[in-house]
Amino acid sequence: MYADTAPISSYDVLVIGSGIAGCTAAISAAQEGAHVALVSHGDIFSGSSFFGGTWGLGLIAPENPSDEKDLEQTIASVGCKVVDPTLVHTLVHNIEPSLTWLKYSCKCHLRHASTTAAMQRDYIPCFDYKHRSWHGLEHNALRGAFSSLFTKYDITLLPHHSLLDLIQKDKHIRGALIYNLEKHRPVVISCSALVLATGGFGGLFHPTLTQNDVLSTAHAIALKHGCSLVNAEFIQLMPTIVAPVYGVVFNEKTFKYARVSSLDDMPLSHISDELLDARSEHGPFSCRLSDAVLDLSIAKQPFNTVRVHYDMPNDIPEFMQSYFSWLHKTADITKDSALDISIWPHASNGGIYIDSLAHCIGGPDGLFAAGEVCGGMHGADRLGGLSSANALVFGRIAGASAATQAQSAQDSVQKSYSIHLDFLHSFTQGQATIHAQDLTDDIRRLMQQSCILNRNENLLTQTAQKLSEFTQITRDTTYNFKELTQSEQTKFTEQTWNDQLAATFIQRNLLLEAQALITAVQARKESRGSHYRVDFPYQLQEYDAMYRVFLDRDTLMSSRLEK
Repeated sequence: MYADTAPISSYDVLVIGSGIAGCTAAISAAQEGAHVALVSHGDIFSGSSFFGGTWGLGLIAPENPSDEKDLEQTIASVGCKVVDPTLVHTLVHNIEPSLTWLKYSCKCHLRHASTTAAMQRDYIPCFDYKHRSWHGLEHNALRGAFSSLFTKYDITLLPHHSLLDLIQKDKHIRGALIYNLEKHRPVVISCSALVLATGGFGGLFHPTLTQNDVLSTAHAIALKHGCSLVNAEFIQLMPTIVAPVYGVVFNEKTFKYARVSSLDDMPLSHISDELLDARSEHGPFSCRLSDAVLDLSIAKQPFNTVRVHYDMPNDIPEFMQSYFSWLHKTADITKDSALDISIWPHASNGGIYIDSLAHCIGGPDGLFAAGEVCGGMHGADRLGGLSSANALVFGRIAGASAATQAQSAQDSVQKSYSIHLDFLHSFTQGQATIHAQDLTDDIRRLMQQSCILNRNENLLTQTAQKLSEFTQITRDTTYNFKELTQSEQTKFTEQTWNDQLAATFIQRNLLLEAQALITAVQARKESRGSHYRVDFPYQLQEYDAMYRVFLDRDTLMSSRLEK
């Protein structure tokens, strides 16, 4: 049911984010008997899971129980040794049971390759060396299945609500400060357990292959409450169609039939057919492979863009035919169309460090995370189809763990009523940065300029300095309403001033998150998988471990190598 929230409401479990991980966590918690609310900055069914630029998501699983060990070893190898083995094992061992849950408990129809196509080359996952069990999670099927369960378990749905901060007391989660975007007012939601399922770092960039409802601020909020990040520097960079349609995923499988030229149709002679064939094996960029030359060449072109023409055979593989059928229906693009492509940030391989029960390590009791917001189970590169598997597996685990936590702390929520009132009061009496949205846009442009395929020490140092300047600008341009002149006060209604306060929360969290990411990128002075440093274009054995980023005090960021 959709709710009209009161200033303070109470649930056993609060889930933030309504992609696959969030929806799964909410249902899993409700199935354990918890009273659950699901919060989303955008619509319910949003985030990268329901990105409109594709038909849905692929998911891979071990072919059989004996394939589990091989998949674990492949994840570690493709991840370039920067993974947590316990989390990798938890992920792999729980994929098949989670698929069974999705099919039979949720009654969600899964898409499968035809018998003849299942062993085609195109169904080998990105970066993998063999076929796995492949499943397609289609948007409409997921929406239908999850919606039925939301109704069945009376899960409260709160779309268009933004997370501003967590509320904790005595090292226990007690709720969250949320902003109702439609009613322009803050609300506090009490809870005994909370699941962050808010997506990755894509919202730190512009442009990006991430929807606008992915704010990329939850990592910063978690840092402020004692959590840490791992593998934050590993961000997937993907070929993206920018013309004749803008911001649509490019199917890398089609590279094998492509000719690549500059925007004035001059061929790029150093891009061979063999290189394009190799590049068709994986979507995200990886500097550990020789075909990285293509992505690096695209990044050096004017506007970071090249043009692709196809020489397609009459009979193309099923996987590719499905893509072109969808592309024609969506954007009137055919296999005879020329496509301009660029390299955009996409998914994150790292995030909040969790344990095998999805608890945020170092954070307060009752704080859990699932999906792309968390890290440790993926490394420098990630096998195709494991992001959705991760969301499903750890979504279920986080929901069940949160429900267990809530059952053991049911009396604590009511005792925290006064602190909830304090949070509402501190918001309404808070200070707003008048130009918060402008600073947010500046942060995203700055990160785009320094953290794609041009990472180097000078540029990163300049970016870190600029982010520090933004911190000072925020302090210098932040006012209490009573400090404004009479003419300035007349520009604001209560609603618009509340919007400014909420935008200030979001801008400060985004700034802290950008600083955390820069810390991670600067710390790894090498190139490994999706992390490429122009000034250190080689992999070093001394960095065979995850970097952990944490907040020492206030906004002082630190990192250490987890040997």
